[in-house]
Amino acid sequence: MARTVLGRGLSALIPNNKSEAPEIDIKQISTGQIVPNPDQPRDFSVNQSFEELVNSVKQCGILQPLVVREKDDNGFEIIAGERRYRAALEAGIDELPVVVRRIKNQTEGFELALIENIQREDLSPLEEARAYRHLLDDCKISQDKLAKHLGKSRSHIANTVRLLTLDESVQDLLGHGSISASHARALITLDPSKQRTLAKKIIEEGLSVRQIENLSNNGENGQKAKKHAKVDDFTFLEEELGKSLETKVKVRSRNSAGHIEIYFNNYKELNKIKKKLL
Repeated sequence: MARTVLGRGLSALIPNNKSEAPEIDIKQISTGQIVPNPDQPRDFSVNQSFEELVNSVKQCGILQPLVVREKDDNGFEIIAGERRYRAALEAGIDELPVVVRRIKNQTEGFELALIENIQREDLSPLEEARAYRHLLDDCKISQDKLAKHLGKSRSHIANTVRLLTLDESVQDLLGHGSISASHARALITLDPSKQRTLAKKIIEEGLSVRQIENLSNNGENGQKAKKHAKVDDFTFLEEELGKSLETKVKVRSRNSAGHIEIYFNNYKELNKIKKKLL
């Protein structure tokens, strides 16, 4: 069975048939006319990856157009491509190629920005959770509709949003990658104090998700649970590898050895996976 694909990416923004042509316009516009989306779901930080993008832009320019919507003041607001926009500013680029997308309202623009980010540069768990909550609470989209629109399960939407109920210090650890989303979900039902205690154990002792679940059920000092917990619970690794490779991944392990299964539906997907791995 073919795996579910999130939305249609740029194909949802750039129509293929001639009858839809009036909906878009491709042009070069001044960077001074472009403003970021205030509801952008991604948090930005200057890191090595961003610096590499800036250097690439200096050498080659912006090769992939931004997607923007026209504002009432004759300016343009970014729907997708804010990272490229920021890199262009850093590189001193004066004009950018853009696809002008005529959208009905701010909600539609945010949906497109969210889908584009999920497909192109995976949002962090907390960025994804904040984006979902914004769509659910502020844009009044139901969980069922959002799940269908993004190609996700309703339980995934609900469980991701629940990450925002974690203690703030635990959210910080998740945001910095000190603990995984799977670890964080195992802590959600605990009181804040126990969340902080077990989060510290995850970092210091390298506890698996299953160990955390057993400690949660048997008490944080439950040595029996810790002793018998299996260290081959690789759910969080499957999740992270799956996001990175954009496909289904299974980690099989027994007695400290094992193998990884990477799924693909056709040679095109296989070639894409190969490029990511290499």
